[in-house]
Amino acid sequence: MNKIGIVGGSQDEIKEFVKKAQEKYKNKLEFHIFDTAPDIGSKDLWTYYHYESPEEMALAAVKKAHNKEIDIIVKGIVSTHLLLKAVLNKEYSLKEQDVLSHVAVVELPDIERKLLLTDAAMNIEPTTEQLINITNNAMKAAHNMGKNHPKIALLSSAENYNPKMPSSVLAKEVTDHFAENNQAIVNGPLSLDWCAVRQ
Repeated sequence: MNKIGIVGGSQDEIKEFVKKAQEKYKNKLEFHIFDTAPDIGSKDLWTYYHYESPEEMALAAVKKAHNKEIDIIVKGIVSTHLLLKAVLNKEYSLKEQDVLSHVAVVELPDIERKLLLTDAAMNIEPTTEQLINITNNAMKAAHNMGKNHPKIALLSSAENYNPKMPSSVLAKEVTDHFAENNQAIVNGPLSLDWCAVRQ
């Protein structure tokens, strides 16, 4: 059973999300809610922990993850900066990789499969080495979701290599790095519209 901790989770929209998740994955998910707000759930829906401050609730979730009491930390209604500060607390050593990156799961009505989008939230202008790490993080996330050989598109403004376009140069360097990798297909530079047409 996967134990999911939601920081700032005692909210109506999160309550609906948890209900849907519980219905879809019966007996496979256990939710733990960390919040300063009153508990709006029930004991059969989640386990609730009340704290006096957002900092306290974020650190409590990190401690439980460190102690293997929860498996996944999910951001609810809480500042990203505040949650990341707790996650990066060296006392609890949750950060195991060189670069921390954001991966979002995207569902589009005209595409049957889920898409992963990275990194649209944390790394502003990654170097080649950082983008290699970001790609590895996305690959690991895909593997953890059951996709054994994901296709990874490195996006730029156009699908052709252009030495005058930094994103194009970066995408080519990272593609070359993964040329012999057998855990995923990594390709770039690719434009977003090109990827959409060739889904």
